[in-house]
Amino acid sequence: MLGLEVQVDEDRFRFYAGTALLLEREELVARVQAMYDAAERRADEEARRRQEAEQLRDEAERRREEAEQEVARLRAELERFKR
Repeated sequence: MLGLEVQVDEDRFRFYAGTALLLEREELVARVQAMYDAAERRADEEARRRQEAEQLRDEAERRREEAEQEVARLRAELERFKR
């Protein structure tokens, strides 16, 4: 009725749809858990990359501000020498 084939594998029945093995509940749960774990690792890695990018951006902004302050200081010093 379902069109499945059955084979005995050691001490259990294994069902096939054509040549594709149909997984048992435990196998499905294990695969879904592995997929979830992989997705969670990717999300954690992406969050870590975003945090590193933010830190780099903040550092670049700090250095830019320092450079602007140094330029302003040097301009003021140059103006003093011109007098």
